[in-house]
Amino acid sequence: GKSEELHESMMFAFRQSSAKAVETAVEAFAAKEGVLDLFAWQQFLEIRHLDNPDPGFFATELQLLFEGTWAALVDANTKTDVYNKTITANLTKAVEKYVSDNREQRSNLLPELITTVPPSKLQKLAATRIFRELLNSYMRSGLMVIYYFEVFLFTAFISLFFHLSIKFKFSSSAAAVWSDETLRDMTIACLSLASYFLLREAAQLRAMYKLSLAKNWFKDAWNYVDVLASAGSISLGVYFFRFGPGEDYDH
Repeated sequence: GKSEELHESMMFAFRQSSAKAVETAVEAFAAKEGVLDLFAWQQFLEIRHLDNPDPGFFATELQLLFEGTWAALVDANTKTDVYNKTITANLTKAVEKYVSDNREQRSNLLPELITTVPPSKLQKLAATRIFRELLNSYMRSGLMVIYYFEVFLFTAFISLFFHLSIKFKFSSSAAAVWSDETLRDMTIACLSLASYFLLREAAQLRAMYKLSLAKNWFKDAWNYVDVLASAGSISLGVYFFRFGPGEDYDH
């Protein structure tokens, strides 16, 4: 049937490493059969490379699938006849469904790609438009919840830091602070939060570097705030418990 024809055409395209061949196969299917299940094809490619020690092959074929599908969509969208309107509508739905399916069923795809795929191949995959749509969807789906939670954590961290700074400044000794159960717990919480924000920024920078997006990290002033506040609080905490209060402990 048509599905078998699509499978044969796609397999030929993958063997030839040809995005153009993928585009032709996808276009023919979208024009006659309806909405292409890109998520199913992604799963097929993953299974296909389970025994392959190089995860770059999966990324390369996924890149071909994305490039061919998007090229077919863009080409059809520039034309106004019924045939191409059908292709445009079906491929638009296919991309939307793919993004939704991944968000609901394969939320760990991006972390796995970042940690397993060679940077050079990951960068090529990240440059495709469908991958960008997927990335934006992941960000939108949980962004605000994560954002508000981290704002709360950062506010708590800064509040603890300022409170402890005053206590440190006017305490009689580091031992006196550590012997106070409340101050000890607050110090541990503050330094833990500082470490979390510092490590989070390092992990974020590393992930963005692998996607060739590191320059975006450096353009965000809040990243510098996170790093300086975290590193500063850790440094001052270590300094206090090493040298204690006094004239040298001046912030």
